[in-house]
Amino acid sequence: GIYAEFGKQWYQRRVRGVVQNLSDDEKIAEILKRGQHHSWTTHDECDLQWVEMMQSQPSDLLSFWLRCVRDTLPDPANMVRWGYREHENCPLCNFPLCRSDHILCTCKIALDQGRISWRHDTVLAIITQVIIDSLVNQRRGHAEGCHAVVSQSLDHDLSVIEENTNCIWNMAKDWIILMDTWQSNYRIPSEIAVSWERPDIFIYSQEAKVVCIIELTCPFEERRVYWKKKKTEKYRELLESIERNDYKTHFSTIEVGATGFVSRSTMMVFDIFGVTEFGEKERIRRELAKAAIECSHYIWGQRANKEWKQP
Repeated sequence: GIYAEFGKQWYQRRVRGVVQNLSDDEKIAEILKRGQHHSWTTHDECDLQWVEMMQSQPSDLLSFWLRCVRDTLPDPANMVRWGYREHENCPLCNFPLCRSDHILCTCKIALDQGRISWRHDTVLAIITQVIIDSLVNQRRGHAEGCHAVVSQSLDHDLSVIEENTNCIWNMAKDWIILMDTWQSNYRIPSEIAVSWERPDIFIYSQEAKVVCIIELTCPFEERRVYWKKKKTEKYRELLESIERNDYKTHFSTIEVGATGFVSRSTMMVFDIFGVTEFGEKERIRRELAKAAIECSHYIWGQRANKEWKQP
């Protein structure tokens, strides 16, 4: 890896150099100078490409992203620290210590109004479309007797994919893809499991007796590992119930950070659907990152508005 070849300190200097060269604008330089957190420079080697990828964003998104990762957004906590405000309360829910991660991910009012779910569902729609496209592409030219039903209401056992197949779609022709969103949802068929759980994406074939579950979270970057573990534990009982009905299962989580970070390990989830080409994965990664940061930028802009209207 890059650490082994050049060393961790070289890598961190390179990352900081990329960020510092993003713009000659004195305001951005001031943001960097006053930054408080540097934890994002200690992630795995994919961060360097992530930083370079963010250079292509419009100036308003770039400035917002820089302030996010350096903890210099004018949130109530920072405004108090800078001497511009007397209290740190959230302008929506009155939470006593309001930082940017609270505004973007955990504010109760924002959650109740669907602000956070809107970002989640925007990213989820991209993931679902990638999966649908992969099925369509796999079946192109072999469409006779094949169908996929998509409901807009959408690493447990990789051995489910046989050695002589390229992807899961080769195992059957009756795949059904279900997606759960803020505005619509679905029920898991009772013959698969009796459960009120609704994973974000639920894919199944009664012919192959295979279920594939994907769960998405869009947390603040420092909470990615926590939410991956939490989601895995949440669906353990459902997976066991499905397997008792003689279905094989594959469970994956996808973490797309609120500030747009998508690790390459996350992109490995798409391998099971036959999306393995590096260039295509990078295109999807960029699209996911752009959607997340654009939604977070809008949520941030509406932080003081009691009424919520999604764009």
